[in-house]
Amino acid sequence: MGKVARVATICQAGRFYSTVEGNLKHVAKLMDIAFSYEPDLVCLPEAFATASVQKPLEELAEPLDGPIVRAVAEKAREHGSYVVCPLYTKRDGRIYNSAVILGRSGDVVGVYDKLHPVTSSHDYTVFEGGVTPGSELKVFDLDFGRVGVQICFDAMFPETWRELAEKGAKMVVWCSAYNGGFALRAYAYVNRYYVVSSVRTDKSVVVDPLGNVLAE
Repeated sequence: MGKVARVATICQAGRFYSTVEGNLKHVAKLMDIAFSYEPDLVCLPEAFATASVQKPLEELAEPLDGPIVRAVAEKAREHGSYVVCPLYTKRDGRIYNSAVILGRSGDVVGVYDKLHPVTSSHDYTVFEGGVTPGSELKVFDLDFGRVGVQICFDAMFPETWRELAEKGAKMVVWCSAYNGGFALRAYAYVNRYYVVSSVRTDKSVVVDPLGNVLAE
């Protein structure tokens, strides 16, 4: 990475609530535990705040200055840490499955929109109930190194993971609803970067560039 960085990742472990506020309150407690280790980066699961909330996607999606980002940004600012905050965003009349990168001061320093949302129609014309696929694979230059982000079903497309390596990523954060299995270790090994997952179920992991699971 060029510098030593301390990374913390969170797992919801299947514990969800019926409201955004309930999920936020629970994950905030997990974040407080993570922040006690004085990390440079904290990673959160895919759309963690809206998991199991039974509302239309149009109601769940928020602008970048909405309550989910504001709540997490306050934590980032308080502890001086970067945070990868995944949520459904609403921008320019479209809905995206996004990961918002918050800086140490709580400001939005980048946004990655999921390139490969899951189809939710038999003819492959609707994705995740109305999500627009992202249009750009991005890397983000944080003060400790270059980081890429992938979200859930992006794991099925090895070419984008290879491209992140070509773009100079030294770490890829994978935010997801499921654990990803062996593929994460394979991507780390083949592409020679760290992979950090943050998931809603089972276990989140940290994998080194040799494919070894350092922590789970």
